Amino acid sequence: MSDWPTSAKVIVVLLVLLIVVPAIFKLLWLAITAAVVLGIGYVAMQAINRKR
Repeated sequence: MSDWPTSAKVIVVLLVLLIVVPAIFKLLWLAITAAVVLGIGYVAMQAINRKR
């Protein structure tokens, strides 16, 4: 890759970023969604247990 022109390196970097960044955001979104769902589920379980 050392003999590649600068423009080719820039294009490769941009392509990698376009692929990697959305993947990271998807993982973060999944983690946040899972945390929220677990939090709501935990609170609901506590409420159900208190009603008994």
